[in-house]
Amino acid sequence: MKSAKWAILLCLAAAPAAAADCQSLKANFDEAVRAKQGEAIQKAFDAIDLDVRCGFHIDDFRAPAIDAAIDALRDPAQAATRQATLDFVTLRIGVVGRWQLDERLGDYFFNIGDKGDAKSMYEEGLNAAAGHPKNPLGPKDMQRLVQKASGAWILASDDREGRASGQVLHSVTRDGSEGGVFLALERGAVAVRAPIPINFKFGLTEFTDVGIDAARELAKAMHEQGVTAIKLVGHADPRGDKAFNLDLSRRRAEALKAFLTAELVKAGDSPVIHTEGVGDAQPFDVTVLPNNLSQEEIYALDRRVEFARE
Repeated sequence: MKSAKWAILLCLAAAPAAAADCQSLKANFDEAVRAKQGEAIQKAFDAIDLDVRCGFHIDDFRAPAIDAAIDALRDPAQAATRQATLDFVTLRIGVVGRWQLDERLGDYFFNIGDKGDAKSMYEEGLNAAAGHPKNPLGPKDMQRLVQKASGAWILASDDREGRASGQVLHSVTRDGSEGGVFLALERGAVAVRAPIPINFKFGLTEFTDVGIDAARELAKAMHEQGVTAIKLVGHADPRGDKAFNLDLSRRRAEALKAFLTAELVKAGDSPVIHTEGVGDAQPFDVTVLPNNLSQEEIYALDRRVEFARE
């Protein structure tokens, strides 16, 4: 009986000390976050995570740690620890599920020229917003994030109209279904136009390998999401004759329509697909992207096909 009594007294005596220790760990964490120092953020976060009592509240620290660590990635003075900071961020950002943080990390990748990882992070943001109704994307946020994801995808997949090899990227969620920019198809009430890298050979309506792959993904997304009506808008870059560009953009949209119709009919669907060609009249809004682009990159963004659910 005595031993039980002493055990209770010892626990009661230890409780204030543990609380004080948590306060100390939190203070160290807050200071590291304020300083936006990557290595210190990691150490302070890990100290809380590994503590028997304080670790129960680790979820409260993930988002501010990642937010500050992304700022640390941009600091030239922290170049020596940048990879460790990036590993820290990428390992934990998916657990948080906040599209705002995914967008910020996407901007970081875009700024350092890694368009493929930028596209992946922007699409993770779209996927996260779709899976977390308490942190929704409003119409303006949705369009901006779709434009960023699409722009990064087009640039990462640019094959110079069949004159170079292009990177084939995919837009899927963790369960293997089509996600990312294709989630715009699910937002029927939101007027979202999503460009994708439907690449064609120079001056022709023939798809490149990258273009075929992207067209197949669009068909798969339409089938999975039960989309029965869609509009395709063809665009061209401003080089060349305006009348030719207008006609070519229309014929390319028609070529994509024919491809999608054939694919979806095989899947048992009966899609209604409307097309429009606007030539070079509606250039890609590059102001939504996080850094300046070369003229060749702007041309790649201008020659695109956009889809919108009707």
